[in-house]
Amino acid sequence: MTRVFNTETFIIGSCSGLLGIFLAWVATFPINNILYKMTESENVAKLDPLHAISLLIISVVLTMIGGWIPSKMAAKKDPVESLRS
Repeated sequence: MTRVFNTETFIIGSCSGLLGIFLAWVATFPINNILYKMTESENVAKLDPLHAISLLIISVVLTMIGGWIPSKMAAKKDPVESLRS
């Protein structure tokens, strides 16, 4: 039963990591625009693919750690009793 909870936690961590990477990538455009107007330096803000992969891995690992204890507790409970209370 813990596999179901761990899978759900993995999916949540993956989706949140991908969303964070997407938002960081989108943020580079206005940041570069503002910095170009202030300093005339181009492409200061970049999102390196290696860093993006690292961020995704960190997101999944932290989410898995955060979901591990609740999944162990939930797997020990009787589903019928949980739904009743």
